[in-house]
Amino acid sequence: MNRDLNNAALQQMIAVIESGSLNTLDMLRLRQAAYLHSIVAAMLNEQVERLPETADIHR
Repeated sequence: MNRDLNNAALQQMIAVIESGSLNTLDMLRLRQAAYLHSIVAAMLNEQVERLPETADIHR
């Protein structure tokens, strides 16, 4: 995947998320996909400082 394809996919996902037309499960899945695409964008742009922080997993 190149930068242009990743950015286009991320923009489409954000537009759908902002539309508010999804049910809860679909919204969660789309937010997870957007999260992964933001990681890919940071890596493709060699901006490691933009990588999201990890969080503790609560059990």
